[in-house]
Amino acid sequence: MKLYLCLLAVGALTLGGCCCGAETTARQAGPAADARQVFISMTSVRVPEAGVAAEIGKDASGKARRLTQDEAEAMIARWHASDTALVVSAPKILALHGQAATIFVGESIRFARSEAVTNEKGGLDFRIENDDRAVNLGEQMRVTPVVSQDAKTLTLDLDATWREQKNTYDIEQVSRMGATAFERDGVNTWAIRRAFRMPVGAYVLLGNAEMVDGNNGPSRQFVILHARVVTPDEAIGTKVGDS
Repeated sequence: MKLYLCLLAVGALTLGGCCCGAETTARQAGPAADARQVFISMTSVRVPEAGVAAEIGKDASGKARRLTQDEAEAMIARWHASDTALVVSAPKILALHGQAATIFVGESIRFARSEAVTNEKGGLDFRIENDDRAVNLGEQMRVTPVVSQDAKTLTLDLDATWREQKNTYDIEQVSRMGATAFERDGVNTWAIRRAFRMPVGAYVLLGNAEMVDGNNGPSRQFVILHARVVTPDEAIGTKVGDS
């Protein structure tokens, strides 16, 4: 009988900060570049299953829902003051019209693998090996904005993921816990993937429809997103990254 356990990361490499390709592109493109650039700010929150109705409202389907500025600011303030909701991040991205921009904040880790084999006495013998797989833990967002000719609306393609390491188990606990203690890949993943149209300057609430059984119980991820068109001069002084 062989059982597998993902242990604590070994050889962790921290990639602190972010990668914002759109900002570099915008500065290098020069005067001939398309002047339509989009500054996108987001606030992401993780909400436990029992608190979704209170923190998000009746319509918590995860589909794009437009908010007024007052509604968005009040909801974000409520998240910060909440004992249950967890504000995960507040990334800001500058993207060129029609081009993808990506931000990643987190670390790349490698897992150690423990192989449990039944010995002649019916007990378990363990052997630990390094695993060649590398997994990005943290937040990664990829956005592609397309601005209308009159610059009043834009279509936004968002691909956002949040990954955290699952609870791990001491080797001595394995024989007591059984196979249910072995989590596949050792990572919890929340994802929001949407393509939608919105007015420039609007606030939109998005969420993932499925509960993820994270370390603190079942939860969902939500994002309030705000997007506005900026000129090249405005873009140069724009701060991007995660706050």
